[in-house]
Amino acid sequence: MRFYIETITLWLKDNRIRTLSFKPNKVNVITGASGTGKSEIMSIIDYCFFSSSAAISEEKINENVEWYGLSFSINGKHFTIAREKIINRKGSSNYYFSSMGKIPEKPSSNMSENELKEIIQAEFSISSNLVIPYSGNSLKAGNKISFRYFLLFNTQSGNVISNNEVYFDKQNITRYREALERIFDIALKIEDIENILIKEKINTIEKEIAKTNKKQSIYDKEEHIFKTNINNDIKKAREYNLIDDQYIAPEQYITILKELVNEKASLNVSDSFLEMDELNKQRDDLIRQIRNYRRLENQYTNFLQIEKNNFDSLKPIKYIKNNFEELLLLPEISSLLDELESEFKLLKQVIKNRKPFNLNINDEVSTLKQKLLQVEEKLQQYPQSNNILANNEMEKILFIGELKYKLSLYEDKTEKVDYTEYIKKKEKELANLKGLIKDEIMNREAFKSMLETIVQNYLDEVGSALGNYEGYKALFNFKDKSLSLRPADSIYASHVGSSSNHLFMHLCLFLGLHEVSIIQKSPYIPQILILDQPSRPYYGEEEDDWSKVEVSDKGKITTAMRILDGFISHVNKEYGQEFQFIVLEHIPVNVWEGMENFHLVEEFRYGNALINEN
Repeated sequence: MRFYIETITLWLKDNRIRTLSFKPNKVNVITGASGTGKSEIMSIIDYCFFSSSAAISEEKINENVEWYGLSFSINGKHFTIAREKIINRKGSSNYYFSSMGKIPEKPSSNMSENELKEIIQAEFSISSNLVIPYSGNSLKAGNKISFRYFLLFNTQSGNVISNNEVYFDKQNITRYREALERIFDIALKIEDIENILIKEKINTIEKEIAKTNKKQSIYDKEEHIFKTNINNDIKKAREYNLIDDQYIAPEQYITILKELVNEKASLNVSDSFLEMDELNKQRDDLIRQIRNYRRLENQYTNFLQIEKNNFDSLKPIKYIKNNFEELLLLPEISSLLDELESEFKLLKQVIKNRKPFNLNINDEVSTLKQKLLQVEEKLQQYPQSNNILANNEMEKILFIGELKYKLSLYEDKTEKVDYTEYIKKKEKELANLKGLIKDEIMNREAFKSMLETIVQNYLDEVGSALGNYEGYKALFNFKDKSLSLRPADSIYASHVGSSSNHLFMHLCLFLGLHEVSIIQKSPYIPQILILDQPSRPYYGEEEDDWSKVEVSDKGKITTAMRILDGFISHVNKEYGQEFQFIVLEHIPVNVWEGMENFHLVEEFRYGNALINEN
């Protein structure tokens, strides 16, 4: 997809306008010292393209900016998008848009984010048919693909460009990690939209068949249980002689059981059983009365014993007073003895006047026992509770009650549910769709072969800058979307050390991916690559002094720049296409001296920075 950035515009709080201009079909370099705002360029571009996470530094940058603007060309059209500054670390929902690429004196909101996204989505050839093919933890199948996922092919941030494992930005964010897996084949046209739609339909039908099979299995299991239960009920009804032994067809089971319940709802319990039940109740009542009388007798006896103990405990008081009164001269002791004597006399009077019960407990108990004996004699002529009569009568009553409840459940099961024909229909549809799928494995193998061949061309250009790995062969890993190197005489990847080598591997893979994208005429991947300090492995931490870089490392940096320069010439000549690099660097201008496709945007040194002081 033809795409290049024309300008980045910052509208500052002091009414100044800061502009950076870029050229198409060039390696656009912003070079300079640390802390001057170079790396913020990538974050500003991302912010203008609807980033939900505000990664622009508050200090020096956001605190001085009112609006951020991006002017770019896409598919021959010139657009300008401006977005209001970040407030409280949250991105603004205020946007300015010009479909003519006009840069205003001061932006004002004129379009909603959703409306603006739809315009950009359309330029990325994203229609309602282009959807997430399968779900993940963060992404849902069937949702429209965001154009932002394709921008993963267009940046190499400082944290990634020399990483030995991760080759794409934002892989620490779940939705972008899942998105890369799902859009990679789409972006590079390994699969086309038709194939994706067919696969999505296949996935839907497979889930539907699995769901229906599960429903059928549950129904079949329930039907088996239903048949077993109703068979048992028919058998029990026969055991209780509630229905005769004549053969009953299974389809008549429900009808027969309903008739049984209706006819036997007021089932007559035998007279013998009723008389026996009444006698049992009488026996239980007599036993309970006898027990209560015995309990009362025990409680009264205990009470009298307590009273007697209290009376006996006070008897010594009278003796003490009669024999030792003259010795007890203290008034307190004398007073205490008088009180105790008074209590003794009172208790004696109470016990004397206590009346016994108005009934003779032993006589009452004896009468009750006689009645109990008579009842038990009568019960002996009936079957006991564990014999056939009592059990059968009670179980019949319970069986009829349970059967009445069960029938309400059974009646819901009489209509047979069978999904067999529906499943066969869906399986036939599934087979037809699978026959329409293009051979993805062949496409992937063909793509892998083509990509590795192209990447190898760039690795050969790197040459001796790879050190011990010069001459090693490219090996692309589809699963991790990463590049490995293998010896020419081995099929196994080697473990490559040194961040310098990882840098070249990143550059070669991404140049290879963009060349394949151009060959495939991908409408989704913009022909631009933004690199944040590819010279990072050769500088010390926060070091900007070129003179301190090793001579051999200077040669490697020059090799990296020469490869970028050669890439533009290659795509111009070989494919008649243009490409834009934006490189954010520390290196001096003389590194690319003599290279035809370089353009110095600005040098952030000697007081010049992204945000200059007044």
